[in-house]
Amino acid sequence: MRKHPVLLLELTISLVLFSVIVGILFSSYKELSLAKSLLRNDKELILTRQKLQLRLAQIFSHLKTLKIEGCSCLVTYENEIDKEASFRGTLEGMLYIDKGRLAFVTWPQSAQGKEQIEGRKEILFESAASFSFNFFDAKKGIWVAQYPEQKPFMMKIVIDQIPYPFFL
Repeated sequence: MRKHPVLLLELTISLVLFSVIVGILFSSYKELSLAKSLLRNDKELILTRQKLQLRLAQIFSHLKTLKIEGCSCLVTYENEIDKEASFRGTLEGMLYIDKGRLAFVTWPQSAQGKEQIEGRKEILFESAASFSFNFFDAKKGIWVAQYPEQKPFMMKIVIDQIPYPFFL
């Protein structure tokens, strides 16, 4: 039997086919890694918004008093569950912009004869220059800036002109 030598033409065709397949695989890998990166960024944004919504819903659903002063919001609310006993019951809090971030500080309601307890600070939203609240007034059927007489079932916080509505 005669051996069939590999021709240069056959070798060239196989190299071209191999390079086409590898090129397609690498472009698919690049698109997948780009999509993964975009998905990770969107996931972080959604989780940040969800954390903000859950925390504000927890505060505003148990709200006792609310006072909006300029760039801050002072609240008194009822906190039912916490691992520290001093942070259970009626608490005071302040929502404000701190170094370009939306922060919320909580401290126990001041009582006479007790030692001063340091507040607890949470960063609720990164990169926020301003915020405002709107509450849905069910009697009038419109959004209002002031907390209505009857507890609203819906509110929205506007951070840098982007609204984040949620139910209470």
